Amino acid sequence: RSRRGLCVAKSKSLNKQLSRRDPSDEEFISVLDEFHQGSDRVAAIMGAALVDNALIGAIRASLNDPNDEGALFYDQSAPFGNFHARIISGKALGLFDLSTENDLHIIKNIRNQFAHALLKLDFSNIHISDSCKKIRYYSHSDIPVREISEVRLKYEAACYCISLNITISTNKLLKSKSSRLRKPMTLRDFMSSSFQNGSENVPDKVLPDKIGVKE
Repeated sequence: RSRRGLCVAKSKSLNKQLSRRDPSDEEFISVLDEFHQGSDRVAAIMGAALVDNALIGAIRASLNDPNDEGALFYDQSAPFGNFHARIISGKALGLFDLSTENDLHIIKNIRNQFAHALLKLDFSNIHISDSCKKIRYYSHSDIPVREISEVRLKYEAACYCISLNITISTNKLLKSKSSRLRKPMTLRDFMSSSFQNGSENVPDKVLPDKIGVKE
């Protein structure tokens, strides 16, 4: 095998080991800690990853045959192979409304700026802050109060609440078709466990009407 072929194979193997694996409940707590405590760049990228992970789970649960995850989500020509495609597909599948879709596209664009820009970026950047102004206001008691900018706090709350809402919808979908699925999602289980009464009493949604979203 050529050197280039070996590099591609190793890259695919690493991708499968890291980006495709759902974190355990314990690991997910560390994910949230890094999301809230990391730099602005870390928060921007991890917040979008949180939503993206929830989207993958929701789309997977919506499909009749989701078993070939590589072909569906990760291969070069995968129909749900990137964040943009997952947002469009999620709206088409009825996983969220148009306002949430708009917020997700803004989150995606902010993530891309932080992920690809070589210059130092934070949420005080005029382009970032102007984009964040277009996101609806979300709030949740699980978002820790810290000395951070209101712009970053708004972005964090949007990522957290949207991913939570998508996961709750997925939980209900999985229950309705549980006989056809092999296993529940770790992320779903973790998110649902944040409610004291357990997943059996999870509300229909936590946004916009139940966590104070302002249009």
